[in-house]
Amino acid sequence: MIPILSFIGKSNSGKTTFIEKLIPELNQKGFRVATVKHDRSHGFDFDKKGKDSWRHKEAGAEATILSSPRMIALIRDIKEEASLSEIAFRYAGDADLLIAEGFKDGNQKKIEITTDLNEEHLFCKKYQNVVAVISDNKLKLELPMFKRDSISEVAEWIEKKILTADKRDNLALFVNSKKISLKPFIANILTGTIKGIIFALKMRKKPVTIELKIVNKSAKK
Repeated sequence: MIPILSFIGKSNSGKTTFIEKLIPELNQKGFRVATVKHDRSHGFDFDKKGKDSWRHKEAGAEATILSSPRMIALIRDIKEEASLSEIAFRYAGDADLLIAEGFKDGNQKKIEITTDLNEEHLFCKKYQNVVAVISDNKLKLELPMFKRDSISEVAEWIEKKILTADKRDNLALFVNSKKISLKPFIANILTGTIKGIIFALKMRKKPVTIELKIVNKSAKK
């Protein structure tokens, strides 16, 4: 499961703007980021009324897929709201981090963005697992605090405390005895695939180390 980090805060606190600036910083560090925004309404207008995809959905299609040369999107009926863990597993599997906007409930780590001066009104006083606060106000909190313009500092903190500190499996790939450097999302895909195969074997003991060796007999030496 990829790490999940929610940015929470009251309406117009600047969550979207901050996330918009944070994503490029994390991209530059080599991390792939997926995002999800919480919508408390019973539905949302994904496509404009009257368009073909909207007409398909209105006609009763359980799922409508929008496809283009550069993007693909899925509109699908669900019986109950999906948890962040399910969203991460089903739709963000090739990312290194899922950033959520909203989702105050749940056990995932959260960063609060606030303009409040009164500490008693802060979400970190009400919700679990708030790990940092972003505010330009001077607040007396026992949490890491960052200014709104400290985008690079927040990105570094996320890399250290959430991404690299996350208890991920160590994967090493050697080709012809030479170690090959892998980007995080490729390492995640390989690790998840191999562990999934091992899990399907229903071994009695949980494996601590897994070694896989492929010999290409058709290759010329």
